[in-house]
Amino acid sequence: MLLQHRQFINLGNNVIYPLQLENGKYLLIDAGPDFYLDTLDSWHLLTTALEKLTIKPSDIEKVLITHAHIDHAGLASKWAHFGATILVNKKDISAVELGNEHLMLQKKMQHNDIIYYGFPEYLIENIFSSEKHPQLYWKPCAPEKIKTPKKTYHLMSGNSLEILEAPGHTPGNLVCFIPQTGELFSGDTLLPTTIPTPGMHYISSKNSQEKYIRWPSLPDFIETVKSLQKLKIKCILPGHGTLVDDPEKLFKRFNTHHQIRAERIRKLLSEHSDTPFGLAKRQYPKIPERRLIQAMIEIIGHLDVLVTSREVEFSEKNNTLFYASTK
Repeated sequence: MLLQHRQFINLGNNVIYPLQLENGKYLLIDAGPDFYLDTLDSWHLLTTALEKLTIKPSDIEKVLITHAHIDHAGLASKWAHFGATILVNKKDISAVELGNEHLMLQKKMQHNDIIYYGFPEYLIENIFSSEKHPQLYWKPCAPEKIKTPKKTYHLMSGNSLEILEAPGHTPGNLVCFIPQTGELFSGDTLLPTTIPTPGMHYISSKNSQEKYIRWPSLPDFIETVKSLQKLKIKCILPGHGTLVDDPEKLFKRFNTHHQIRAERIRKLLSEHSDTPFGLAKRQYPKIPERRLIQAMIEIIGHLDVLVTSREVEFSEKNNTLFYASTK
């Protein structure tokens, strides 16, 4: 079993993978989350775990961020401080440089945008104020310590680590693949027990009137998974959870999930046009309105897919977006 030979570290809910480079130093897949647990902090827990693998913090030469989320990039600034180069896709660099400021900016834009998609304004403050997450921190990372990754890194084993662009979970999402062993380090692109959410992402706009625009992530996410399915993958090492030695099972589950969700939206829109929030209410009639936010965000993703395939069109009415079937 490959898991017996592949070193890994569980840190909170995340899994981090140290890979030895041909020069004897290490590349770390993901920086890890920055949190405090009782009297210990995650940095202490991580470095202690590395030392048990006979890896000193100074042995970490590079830290590759699979995607710019707080739980995967939270300790990037700490690693940079200790001399590691932080490898980030150019589309996610700004987020890693800003840290928590990026997170707050994204939430602010989402807060303003969901009204446009039909979410009741009177519920918004309650939704955002009641979010419950473990206390994670994300300090800005020094820009001079951040670089875009090369396409390939050579490992001490003689194998090569290929860095693949995999947009979807974030605009600059990356996965890592070792073709000689068939190992895919998937970050949050493919997970063993859940379907990763497309989310709502905002990127810099080339339009002078709009500083940021929403990036429709699910169409790219689905195309990414299709392209990964063509690789000769023998096992998936995810950013959360345990190794998966039946990759086809994850691919099938991902594809089936999105096919079923898209078909439900087609059916609802064949009855009448609606807002994303209206579609969420109709699809999940027993769920209280205040809990429909995540369902609505996923529906927006599927609407993006259906708009791309020209099965659905949208129009604005009273500052609210309505979607309708083109058939």
